[in-house]
Amino acid sequence: LFCFCAERDVYDANLVAKDVERIERFYRARGYSAAKVVATRVRGVGERKVEIEVHVTPGQRVTVRKVEVEQSGLLSLPPDVSFKYKELPAINTGVPFDESLLDARKQALEDLLKESGFAYAKVKVRATVDLNAHAADIMTELMPGKRARFGQVRIVGLKQIPEGKVRAALSIRQGQQYSVSDQADARQALGDMQLFTRVDVSPDLSNPDVDEVPVLVTLQEDQLRKLVLGGGTIIDALKLEMHLRTGWEHKNFLGGARRLSVDVTGGVDLFPWRLENFKTLSTSPKPFFVFDSSVTLEQPALFNGRTSGSVKAGYSMRPVLYSLTTQNDGAIDPESEVVIGYHKPSAQVALERSFVGKRIQLRPS
Repeated sequence: LFCFCAERDVYDANLVAKDVERIERFYRARGYSAAKVVATRVRGVGERKVEIEVHVTPGQRVTVRKVEVEQSGLLSLPPDVSFKYKELPAINTGVPFDESLLDARKQALEDLLKESGFAYAKVKVRATVDLNAHAADIMTELMPGKRARFGQVRIVGLKQIPEGKVRAALSIRQGQQYSVSDQADARQALGDMQLFTRVDVSPDLSNPDVDEVPVLVTLQEDQLRKLVLGGGTIIDALKLEMHLRTGWEHKNFLGGARRLSVDVTGGVDLFPWRLENFKTLSTSPKPFFVFDSSVTLEQPALFNGRTSGSVKAGYSMRPVLYSLTTQNDGAIDPESEVVIGYHKPSAQVALERSFVGKRIQLRPS
């Protein structure tokens, strides 16, 4: 095994010694319990550079000989959780031993128990390694504790946003079976409201003797009003347009966490200036005015916590532009062009509902 220090690193014998320990620990974590660094050599390869050579003897790899589960904790599980437990992938005997197997098994069991209401669940997965037989025996111990429900849900940090809309979006109710995924779903729903710069949903697991877990929701409101001012220029094969834009947004319009946004863009199209033909830039332009506007009102938690509704109205005015007609001699006469325009009013009413953790979104409009 060869290890080369990066050119920016300064050689330090103490750091090399620590790296040797890490190398041995790396091998042992992957089942090579007898791994040993047998030699470490430092050679100069330049005026200000060294090469570090590390030799490792990994030895024979340990395999899994036996996998057991402490029965008292397993037998205390209700039938529905026992069924889910049997569906989890198990550690098979005969496979190469790796500490990551223990970590993955522990995490999978904790996730299963906590998702099934066992808020205080603890899992221990340990291995005993027989160095002579190069075998590992794995023992799993389940401590599910009490099956819990959600207790009081307390919300702090609200100033202007009504608490009722926040509770509707949370969809966590007192007495509902404790679930980690429900808490993650609540965080996602509150984040999707785009009203808060901080969202924290924290269960109080300090008292494992109670079967109702209080939940603290900590929020920090974002700026609820926003003014937008800007402008820009567009030049392409059909137009040269310059415009200004302004907009205003209120995220708690008339209370109820309603979002009102107004967007107005006004400008001018300098006809026939464009990139289609550079000869057009030498002509005198005619201004065609362009205008776009929209007003949108959105209401979260319309019928329930996950359904929102919106009403949108808009109006736009723009010329319809095409490629210019080229004469037989290749010249372009903008005066011969007929440019039409259009006025476009629009309106939309929509409902939106997400399902399966936002994997499916339904939006009739």
